Amino acid sequence: MKHQILFSIFSIICFSGPAIADLGPADVPKSKPVQATQATFDAWCVEKNNDCTVKLKNKRLSVDGSSGITADQLITWSREDNYRNPSGFIGGHHLYAYNFRYTRSNGDIGNAKIVFQNSDVSDQFYGLVKEWVSSKESRCRYNFEYREVRC
Repeated sequence: MKHQILFSIFSIICFSGPAIADLGPADVPKSKPVQATQATFDAWCVEKNNDCTVKLKNKRLSVDGSSGITADQLITWSREDNYRNPSGFIGGHHLYAYNFRYTRSNGDIGNAKIVFQNSDVSDQFYGLVKEWVSSKESRCRYNFEYREVRC
């Protein structure tokens, strides 16, 4: 009887406390999704300093007033974050490149690149593109076997 009481007390102490099945202080607080506040973006096309205006409206992506493409024309897209080391007067900075592979209106395959330097604007654009065609995003990963990024 004495053993049953001790076992019962031990069980209550061990099993009534909070379960330690998480990572405690290493848990990252949940962040709110980035809300896109605009649908027209000042960007660079293909490379830095090649100014263009990008619009994502009415389920169509267009550049500089072109007719644009629909989600059906888009084959795949990806986002790259390239860090540029400081050189001379220019400090280090990130360039966020969005690569789009799509079917042109004549049936040929086209490739396009839209580049941002401002991370907030890039994040807003990313949020809109994810809403538009998240299923066609191609994520590139570092391949440890080949020691390079592969898509």
